[in-house]
Amino acid sequence: MPVKPTWSKFICLLIFMILPSFGFADIRSATGKPLLDFYTVYGAIDSVKIINELCNIEFPEYKKQNDLAYSLWRSQYKDFIYKIEQYNHEIVKKTSKGDEALYAKQMLDTAISYDNNKKTMHNMFSDFGENTYRQTCFNYPTYTESEKADFPNYYKEHLQVFESYWRKQ
Repeated sequence: MPVKPTWSKFICLLIFMILPSFGFADIRSATGKPLLDFYTVYGAIDSVKIINELCNIEFPEYKKQNDLAYSLWRSQYKDFIYKIEQYNHEIVKKTSKGDEALYAKQMLDTAISYDNNKKTMHNMFSDFGENTYRQTCFNYPTYTESEKADFPNYYKEHLQVFESYWRKQ
């Protein structure tokens, strides 16, 4: 799979978007680079899941509310999420050029990247201190209901850049 160059940058920006005591980052503007813009959206979807998982581990008292918030968010945007997952599958298929071993390696790389990003996010949240981490997890449902989690609209420009490129392929 193509390297997801936006992950580190995206994770930092996402953390600032949801942390209650910091200003909000605005990453709505697309870069104009189709794969970079696509993987910004793909990473955003993964990050919503990662934050839920981290919060469930670190602060299990919020598990019920956060699992419900994640489930409702995923249900609300299921068509969009499915579309992004399908595009990712097509990108991996195309870049592996029918080589099953390469396809499997790219899928494994994706899983490893997910785990690494989860560790990175945990470390960043931990660096802000337990109170901020706890408050972030407490506010997770508010985030999933916010305009920043309305990815079809929030990342509309990113997807337009990617889809324009993809139609020409």
